[in-house]
Amino acid sequence: MTLNKKLLKVAIAALIAFAIVAGLVFLYLYNPQDISFFPRCPFYALTGYKCPGCGTLRAIHAMLHFRFGDALRLNPLLFAAIPVIVGMLLSRRFATNVVVGRVVLAVVIIYWIVRNI
Repeated sequence: MTLNKKLLKVAIAALIAFAIVAGLVFLYLYNPQDISFFPRCPFYALTGYKCPGCGTLRAIHAMLHFRFGDALRLNPLLFAAIPVIVGMLLSRRFATNVVVGRVVLAVVIIYWIVRNI
């Protein structure tokens, strides 16, 4: 790999890290429940049913303020998703494992159904 490609990868990683940190700071400062800037769930708006991601922004806001009980109430799937996402970021083998993908998909679908019963 040439030096230019390495620098490009480092620059892209730095930009992504900066965007994530900036997003978390913004989410820490502004509650998605009180600010209309944050997007509403289109699936919920169309159907009246919650998608697996409904409540995630509010849950992350609660977690950033150390209100883990509120975060768990808003979207319990987030607590299962965090270690999976970290595992996928740290291990290409884990991220591309077909069994892991099928298990994640099954958990999301089951959660989606159960949360709307």
